[in-house]
Amino acid sequence: MKRILKTSGLFSALFFCALPSMGGYYSNLQQTNPLPRGALTDLPRSVLPGEKMFVFSPHLRMWAAYDGSGRRVAYGIANGGSHYCAELGRSCTTPTGTFRVHSKGSPECKSSRFPLPHGGAPMPYCMHFSGGYAIHGSPYISNVNGSHGCVRVKTEAARWLSGSFISHGTKVVVLPY
Repeated sequence: MKRILKTSGLFSALFFCALPSMGGYYSNLQQTNPLPRGALTDLPRSVLPGEKMFVFSPHLRMWAAYDGSGRRVAYGIANGGSHYCAELGRSCTTPTGTFRVHSKGSPECKSSRFPLPHGGAPMPYCMHFSGGYAIHGSPYISNVNGSHGCVRVKTEAARWLSGSFISHGTKVVVLPY
């Protein structure tokens, strides 16, 4: 089953999807699905070919890894930056757009900033893509975007991403909230 995609801006430029027929299962799904018709409920199984990339949707709280042929090779749950961080007194959402991984860390990677004031929060297998923002492992992924801006994935996923998929220069796409 292919899920229905809502396309906009950056998303529509990167992804394509074969939509199911408008009868049968689709009609029944729409009657019981609480999401509006055409709402995005999953990241697509394939994207336009070109280069491997990591895609994160803060709206869906999901990530996906796509190989150079555009095939989704792995995916999972994730969360990103919060709309408001009390200790900072401002939003700390994950920056949206297209980036490149510029540095990677070990399983012992730690934040240089959080918790305030001196840092030290574990960020296993950190993969920095925009300044101090990184994709990194976490033993627990909550059901809300609650980080200080990083993309948190399960630690096992971060281990695989860092060791087998993401290298310096890998494209990172963060979709809008």
